[in-house]
Amino acid sequence: MLLYLVLSVFVTMFMDLSMRTALKKAMKLNEFLVSKEI
Repeated sequence: MLLYLVLSVFVTMFMDLSMRTALKKAMKLNEFLVSKEI
């Protein structure tokens, strides 16, 4: 049970980290597209 808890926390942290990275990439891409349009 404890192992499952630790694993779920690790997975949550990993997902949060990957989501932040994806969000940063999306924001940079959005800025690039906006600068292209102007």
